[in-house]
Amino acid sequence: RKSGFQSVWSSTWYTFSTATTVGYGDISPSNGGSQLLAIIIALLGIPLDGLIVGVTILAARMAIDKDGRLGRLVQAVKTRLT
Repeated sequence: RKSGFQSVWSSTWYTFSTATTVGYGDISPSNGGSQLLAIIIALLGIPLDGLIVGVTILAARMAIDKDGRLGRLVQAVKTRLT
């Protein structure tokens, strides 16, 4: 059975573009160098997204801690568990 990929690189590009949810849409890099650059940019975007989410959650947690609501909730859970 013949696959739709002409080379290992084309299957690698398809895998990375799918795994990073960049997609395989209408506009995509056509040569190997452009595809490699797109893979690098996509892989650098993953930790950047994690950093943004982490900072946002930290800011929300600090705002909740300022009111004391989270501290009381954590204390209540700890009391029930012990």
